[in-house]
Amino acid sequence: MIAITFALPDESRVFLKFIHELRAVSGGPLPVYFGNLDGLEIAVLHTGVGVLSARTRLTGFLSSYRPELLISSGFAGGLDPSLQIGSLVVAENFSSPLPYASTRRFFRDTPSVFFGSLTTQTDPAESVFSKRSLASDTGALAVDMETAALAAACYGTLVPFLSVRAISDTAFQPLPLPFSIWFDPVEQKARVFSLLVYLAGHPAVIPDFIRFVRGVFRTKNILAKHLRNLIVHLRQNAICSQT
Repeated sequence: MIAITFALPDESRVFLKFIHELRAVSGGPLPVYFGNLDGLEIAVLHTGVGVLSARTRLTGFLSSYRPELLISSGFAGGLDPSLQIGSLVVAENFSSPLPYASTRRFFRDTPSVFFGSLTTQTDPAESVFSKRSLASDTGALAVDMETAALAAACYGTLVPFLSVRAISDTAFQPLPLPFSIWFDPVEQKARVFSLLVYLAGHPAVIPDFIRFVRGVFRTKNILAKHLRNLIVHLRQNAICSQT
C-alpha cells in the first residue's frame, strides 16, 4: 500500500478521481480514504495545515497502518524565481534515497519538475519580502507547513518517504489575503464568512484573489496527473518493496 498525504481535501479532489473503489474510513473535515490505482492499494490521508496537525494525524495513521511508501503531496509556495504555477518540487532533503532517485529518473525530461530542498515553516509566507528572506536564509526552492513533521514521523517508524509538492503561488506573488482571515487552524477548514466579509471590505484584492484561485485549480490538475503517473512508475520499478 502507498499512502499519499494532502493537507486539505480540496488539494486531493482531482487526484481522488483516479482512485477506484474509493471508500472513506474516517470522516470529518480531514477524511481518510482507501481505494486502488491500477490494482495498487492506495490510502489518502488529509493531515490538516501546520506541523502540529500533520504530526498528530500521521502518527495516528501509522499506528494502524504501515504503508510501503508515504508520499507527502499538496501545495507549496515558490521561493526560487524559476518556479511557476504548477511546477513540482521533489524535496531531496526530506525524501528517502531510493524513491527520490527513481523519481528523479522518471522526471528527468520534464522541465517543470525541480529537485532540491524544501523548507517547512510554522507560518505561511504571505509576502514577496518574506519569500525572499526565506530563500536567502534557507536556500530552499519552496516552502510548506507540514513536510518536516511528516518526514520525522515516517523516519521514526522506518516508513520510506517521498516529498512531492506543487507550486500554488510563485516567489513574485503575495498571497491575496491574510491566511488568518480565511483559514481556521483549530477546525482545519476555511472561514467562508470571514473570507466574504474581507473581500467585501477590500474589493481591490478581488482580481488577485480570482487569479490565485484559478492558479490553484490549475495546480491541482497538474499535481494529480503527475502523481498518478509517478505512482505507476514506482510500482512498476518495484521501488515500494525495495525502500
